[in-house]
Amino acid sequence: GKILAVHAENDMLTASLAQKAQADGRLAVIDYLHSRPAIAEQEAIQRAILFAEATGCRLHIVHVSTAKGVDMVNSAREQGVDVTCETCPHYLVFSEADVERIGALAKCAPPIRTSDEREVLWEQVLQGKVNFIASDHSPAPLNMKQSDNFFAVWGGIASCQSTLSLLLTAGYHERGLSLQRIA
Repeated sequence: GKILAVHAENDMLTASLAQKAQADGRLAVIDYLHSRPAIAEQEAIQRAILFAEATGCRLHIVHVSTAKGVDMVNSAREQGVDVTCETCPHYLVFSEADVERIGALAKCAPPIRTSDEREVLWEQVLQGKVNFIASDHSPAPLNMKQSDNFFAVWGGIASCQSTLSLLLTAGYHERGLSLQRIA
């Protein structure tokens, strides 16, 4: 009767793409971002939903970074699957261009996507299609965030301290997200 929380990324796909990039000497931010394509998230969400439907398991997909992923969860819920999802403030505030500018402090998995993807995620949040916005807080000492190989740096964003202020600024003030929804 518990809820199963799933980080949805196809590990075989992401590991293979990461290994190929590193073997080819492609170690930059953009190489990491391209090694974790949206399809890796979407395939894993679909697979988790199929298992939840077959078993009756209550399912929660954590840190969804794509609009299609949110759509898949909502479609499954409409079909009777007990599934919810969350996104994170960093997916609602940053874009790939910001990750390239900021560097390792903005590395996470699934990675931050394009500004177009961010805008559609915001629309879904405002429409109530995203159940939660959670920080996915993952701090690390600075030395774990420093390397010439972007694949080697710690993948996580320290964000619990900024989630509320980001939601108030980007959500409430800029987009009209109600204080009730933020709470």
